[in-house]
Amino acid sequence: MTKAIALPDPRLTGAVPAAGPVALPGSRARAAQAPRPRRPLGQILLDMKSVDPSHMARAIALREHQDVRLGDILLAHGWVAEADLMAALSHQFGTRSVDVEAEPPDARLVDLVGADLCLSHATLPWRRIGSATIVATARPDAFEGFRARLPPGFGPVAMAITSDHAVHAAILALRSASPTCGPSR
Repeated sequence: MTKAIALPDPRLTGAVPAAGPVALPGSRARAAQAPRPRRPLGQILLDMKSVDPSHMARAIALREHQDVRLGDILLAHGWVAEADLMAALSHQFGTRSVDVEAEPPDARLVDLVGADLCLSHATLPWRRIGSATIVATARPDAFEGFRARLPPGFGPVAMAITSDHAVHAAILALRSASPTCGPSR
C-alpha cells in the first residue's frame, strides 16, 4: 500500500502541476482533502510504547523552558531511539523515513540547492522519481519554508523524514568524495 503526499502549490516552487500526488512506497494513501490536524508527536511515541511516560513528562517540562523540539530533547537524554523517533515523525506527517547514509542523496541535486542551505535547514534533496523530487528532512515542521527556497525546475516535491545527524553525515560524505571539495593534502 502506498501513501499519497500532497504536492506543493506550483506558485511556490515554479513547478508544473502533476496529475496527482506523489506516492512514496511504504506510506499510507490518503485522499486529497483539507489537511487534518496532526496528532502530537509525544502521543504517537507513547502509543508506540517508544518512550516511558515519566520520561515524556520530563521532556515536555523541559521543552516548556527551552526552545528545543521535543524529539531533540528525547534523543539528547537517550529516552527514545532515533529509529523510533523517525517512525513517529513519519506517522505524524504521513510520509516515510529514508536512510540517507545507507542510500546517499543525488549529489547533483544537493549541488543545485547548495550544501549550506541543506545544512542550515537539516534538509536535502534526495532522489528524483520521474518529474518529482523527494526531499529528506529532519525538520518536517519547517519543510514548507525549505520548499519555497528550492530553485525552479525541481518539479513536484514530496517530503520524506530523516535524522539531523544523517543529513550532516550524507553531505560530509558527498563533499569528502568530491575531488574539488574534499580535504586538502
